[in-house]
Amino acid sequence: RSLSKRRLELLSGFSSPILWVFLLLIAFVVVAYLQYRFCRDRVSAALGAQEDLRDLYHATLASLAMAIDAKDQYYPGHSQRVCALALALANEIGMHDPKELEALRAASLLHDIGKLSIPDHILQKPDTLSQWETDKIKTHTNAGADLLAAVQFPYPVVPFVRHHQERWDGEGYPAGLKRDSIPLGARILCIANCFDALRSDRPYRKRMSLHAALDYVKEQSGKSFDPRLVQILVNKIDEFEK
Repeated sequence: RSLSKRRLELLSGFSSPILWVFLLLIAFVVVAYLQYRFCRDRVSAALGAQEDLRDLYHATLASLAMAIDAKDQYYPGHSQRVCALALALANEIGMHDPKELEALRAASLLHDIGKLSIPDHILQKPDTLSQWETDKIKTHTNAGADLLAAVQFPYPVVPFVRHHQERWDGEGYPAGLKRDSIPLGARILCIANCFDALRSDRPYRKRMSLHAALDYVKEQSGKSFDPRLVQILVNKIDEFEK
């Protein structure tokens, strides 16, 4: 009797609406957790694939940069150094938009791609360039930007490459932009590119010392370069050099 009574109590308990609601809630939580696990695993797999693609993309950019630098025997590793300095400057000035940072990385590595259209005898000329030769070299910004425009990057690589030879005072090329009308990425690339060039041997001169290169950059503050970037470079140069 005692056993039968206990079974009746259990059955009556299972018929309680509150208990059924409780059981349904447990079932819902279990299903939701299993679905979460399934989605999490799929997302993790997708993120892993995305990470692999990003690594491949960055490796491809680095390989292209090496091919571009190989055209100029005086500039081994130039694009990689420009990229490192440009990203360091971007971090200090507060450029945190992921798309702009990716654009700056790509533009830094590929900024000289337009020089592939310039004859070697001009790039390697040890004497003063003629006006025609100077004008020919100046075409590399538009040539590189037009070439990269066909890639359809999802971030602003093209304007950074096209305008990396603009000057803060408006005397640069190809469009004569000045001050804040020059894209920030292009301003960063301009000073990073020039600083590395100053610290490298060229056909017409030996590399500058760190002190001399910094003096030149400071002298060009407000002329060639954004004064804010000059100040950051001067203040952080020891950290950047490491």
